[in-house]
Parts: sequence; C-alpha cells; structure tokens
Amino acid sequence: MQNLYFRNVIKRENPILKLISGLGQILEGPPRLLLCVFLRKDMGERHFNIASASTLGFALFLPFVFYIFGAYENSALLMWTRYFNVIWGLFVIGFMAMSYRHHKEQGFSLTRYDFDKFSLHEGRHNLPWERLLSRLNLNPELTPILIEIVLEPLIVFIAGFVLVVIPFSRAVGVVLILSSIAYSISYIGAYWRSRNDLLDKNDEGIMNRQFADVLIGDVEIPDLPENTRIKMPPIMPEKKEHKKRLYNQIVVETMGVQ
Repeated sequence: MQNLYFRNVIKRENPILKLISGLGQILEGPPRLLLCVFLRKDMGERHFNIASASTLGFALFLPFVFYIFGAYENSALLMWTRYFNVIWGLFVIGFMAMSYRHHKEQGFSLTRYDFDKFSLHEGRHNLPWERLLSRLNLNPELTPILIEIVLEPLIVFIAGFVLVVIPFSRAVGVVLILSSIAYSISYIGAYWRSRNDLLDKNDEGIMNRQFADVLIGDVEIPDLPENTRIKMPPIMPEKKEHKKRLYNQIVVETMGVQ
C-alpha cells in the first residue's frame, strides 16, 4: 500500500544527488555494455540487446574508419584518431562478435517469450572467481557486491593499464580503464538506490501500521514505539468516521503483492 503522507512529507530526496544519479545512469550504459559482453553470459534480453550493442559498435568503429582514411593527417581536429589503429579495430570487431554470440544464445523472438525468465537479468559471471582467487591464496567471501564493484572492474583496469603501456594499443587501454571505473561506480549507485528503495518501502510500511493504530485503532501518538515513531500531523480529527476517511485517503491500496 502506498502512503501519500510519507511520499509527500517524510520521504527525503536530495535534488542535487538525484540529478547526478540521473546523469550517471545515462552515462553508465555504454561502459557497462562494452564490458558485460566479455564478463557475463546468459543475460536477459532487456539487459542486453543486439540493437544497443550494434549502435555502440558503430560508434566505436568510426574512429577506426577515420584512421584508415588518414583523417588525422589532414585535420587538426581529428588528430586524436591516430591512436585508433588496427588494434582498436580488432577490439571493436571482438566486441561485435561477442555481442552477436550473446544475441544467438538469447534466441530472441518478437512473438515468443519465456515468462519464467527475468528480462532484466544481468547475467552470470564468466570468470571462475573462486578458483582464480584460490590459486592466489586468497579466500575472501565472494558476494555479488565484491565481484561487481571490485573484482570485475579491477581485472579490466589491470588489462587496460597493461595495454596503455604498449604504445600501439593505448586507445584500447584508456577506454578499458575509463570503462572499468564507470562500471564500478555504476554498480555502487545501483546498490545504493536499491538499498534506499528497500528502506523507503520499510519506512512506508511502518507508517501504514502507525497510521492504522492512530486513526483506526485506539493507540495514542505518545504510546507509539520511540524508535519508530513518525512525525504525525499536529492536528488530528476526533471523530472516528473522520479518522477512518482520512486513513483511506492517506493509505492508498495498490495492485500487486503488499
């Protein structure tokens, strides 16, 4: 059930952080897509789709086209394309090949879908992290947070750093380093948003129960539990029918599992 009083009065939102989070969600898409085709498998069709991968692949391939035609020799504005050489072209081809492989594994059909599947599933991890870490005599507790925020971006960052040191693969290395950082930050943001959403639902449920106690039951506001007491309005109706009508206007029934 939705509690309109909670959403309009109690709920805390920082508009600046909300704006930054929104911009981050827009910018995090390409780096995560670029890396997930190498790091994940069995992704949901709405988490990964060939149309988005093809668009990104086309954008990544353009600098290589400029490099082939020597655009950096004729225009100062395109000097940066001299780093996007054959190694870059092979990297983009590898990205597109992996994308096509994922697309074939999904078995996409416009008219059929297995509704037991979660279409936004982020996929299973490609690398056997437990075995890899045990060979390094490391035995941390492997959690999705550790893998997605630390291990996956770390291995990409290291690979990018190695490629940056090699002059002819510098472009690939820089892109991998920047993508690994964006990948890690995006998962930090995702976990933070999910945590806040869960706390909002919990707080909203507490408010629903307390409004029911005060407006429908016989509990007085001072008798509510101290550690969960909410900021009640300074005025309350005295008549029972007014209280019940007010409760029904504040706590709105919604469809679905409550």
